[in-house]
Amino acid sequence: MGCQSAQSTTTDGSGNYSFSGANKLTFSGNGPTTLTLTASKTGYTSNTVVLNNAGTCQTCTSTFTNENIALDPSGPTKLAFTSAPTPGAVGQCLDPITVQTQNASGTATNVTATTTVDLTTDNGSTGAGAFYSDNGCSSSTTSRTITTGNNSTSFYYKATGRGTGTHVLTAADHASVLTSATQSETINKAAQATLAITDPSDATFGHADYAVVTSGGSGSGALSVSVTSGAACSIVSGKVHVLTGTGTCGITAHKDGDADYLATDSAEFAVAIHKGPTTTSLAASPASGSVFGGSVTLPPRSQARS
Repeated sequence: MGCQSAQSTTTDGSGNYSFSGANKLTFSGNGPTTLTLTASKTGYTSNTVVLNNAGTCQTCTSTFTNENIALDPSGPTKLAFTSAPTPGAVGQCLDPITVQTQNASGTATNVTATTTVDLTTDNGSTGAGAFYSDNGCSSSTTSRTITTGNNSTSFYYKATGRGTGTHVLTAADHASVLTSATQSETINKAAQATLAITDPSDATFGHADYAVVTSGGSGSGALSVSVTSGAACSIVSGKVHVLTGTGTCGITAHKDGDADYLATDSAEFAVAIHKGPTTTSLAASPASGSVFGGSVTLPPRSQARS
């Protein structure tokens, strides 16, 4: 069986093809047979449509109408994120994020020319973030390159401000040929740096109240101190006040969380409590009959402690 004549095709503004002439294809020979028609177009992958039981007799005809043949562009048409979103915290360098060039069917497709992918973030509205080329997030970048014959590139992301907690990342073709892609990354609050009290290690009864010195902590949360063990001291206006010269005093610092950091507490800090200094007073009265230049006898000494 063979096709008696070649047929020409036309296409409308929507890309629909049609055969010309009243009788589209005719056959000679015995049937039935299966007819496979292949449609192709420069820059697109070819595709086929099958007509079964064609030419069942010499005088009969087999027809089909409104058959659709999908022709996909042979090169990439869009960018797509292929790595799943990875939740992270403020200041954390997120795992490699991969963007791929794909055809219309979502299949990885190599680029035929070097393609620059521009990277942008919405910063979680009120937060902040940046892209990096290394897993230590030390070399910042705003774009990545996919070289000829390849179909993907990777980068890293670090948020320095949480904002709403959702950072939308966008990968866009610098040449505006490929469709852009977006992906949302969840940014959580980070743990603060270790908070510690470093002073006062000693406190004496009767002394002015002692300022509390701390190190560590992160963010803008308020700092407070409380007595967490012992009865020898109290906290007055944020300072250590000694109540008695004996006993123990353990204090702990607390730093509130903020938009980017969780709240945190220090380990308990021991303050050594000491007695106040001893004061001595002397009292003397003239002996009866004493004269200038003579000697007097002092009464027994008395001591007062506070």
